[in-house]
Amino acid sequence: GGGRADVLVLSLAEDPSARPSPFELCASALFSAADALIAAEEVAREVVTIARLRWCAVCFEHMDMGEGATCSLTVQDETRGEGAHDVSSAGLGAEAHFACCSCLAAHVSASCEPECLGAFGQNGGYVRCVHAGEGCARIYSIVAVANLPCAACLTFWQARSVLDEERITKQLEDGIELRIGARAKQIAALGEAERRARATRSHIIERILTLACPACGAAFPETLDGELGFTGCCALKCLRPGCGANFCAFCLADCGDSASAHAHVVECALGNSELYATPVEFKRVQQLRRSRMLIDFLESQFVGDVARELLGLEFGPVDRFKVTVWQNMNDVEVEEEG
Repeated sequence: GGGRADVLVLSLAEDPSARPSPFELCASALFSAADALIAAEEVAREVVTIARLRWCAVCFEHMDMGEGATCSLTVQDETRGEGAHDVSSAGLGAEAHFACCSCLAAHVSASCEPECLGAFGQNGGYVRCVHAGEGCARIYSIVAVANLPCAACLTFWQARSVLDEERITKQLEDGIELRIGARAKQIAALGEAERRARATRSHIIERILTLACPACGAAFPETLDGELGFTGCCALKCLRPGCGANFCAFCLADCGDSASAHAHVVECALGNSELYATPVEFKRVQQLRRSRMLIDFLESQFVGDVARELLGLEFGPVDRFKVTVWQNMNDVEVEEEG
């Protein structure tokens, strides 16, 4: 209550506690009922605005909570306990740390740099809090990262793709190791003659009949469709992660760098003096290469004994070729099966 003069006097009191609150002022004689309602709405909006303010833990600026993200989750929270990497909850503390969009984007980009992928992988492919160095074990959610500027978001997903590729590769390699171990046990139980015959068969299939990178042994299809195989340029580069060898598609020689590979292809004894080959030319070259390599291999392995052991084995549909070793040891025929 009170008149306007009284309200003004109270508003100018030296003691802040004696001053009327914003809501009391709105209800005083200084304002009409309509003015009081408008002022109350403005005060309410201001209160909401202030309540949404967050202090960036990096640049120390006050930002609306929608202009950044808070490290409010653990990895287990984010993945809902679906067997993800464990980030300990020790050090979570009571305080979560807010980072504005620009600071968080820089933090995400730095956390996903190639030299940081090891730590990124240990965190399960999540970005730790900007105060992780001070003991905070929280992470920023996938949704928070997805709302960042495109560059930071793209860097994040590219880093996760690298981790996924490494995980899949390791699973495949582990599976291969298990199969190799089981196969080794089977071979150990065979007789000497049968082991020798199987080793010879394996060498012919894997090293002679199968087109593969000379550096890492990764096979590639014998097709020039531009999808599964290659587009026709016979200076190839291995796409296996960690390899990247440059080699000749005609003779499979490892040429070092790309320029050397292109120069070699033009001069290759098995090639057509050009960088490109048609499917028919390429198959003809590979038939010739396989024939020569097979003859050289058999001649270096005591042809008579090895060939007799090979006669009882079937090569199967490897690259659609079959190998027939004639008993007179003078002919080796490589035929394409229709």
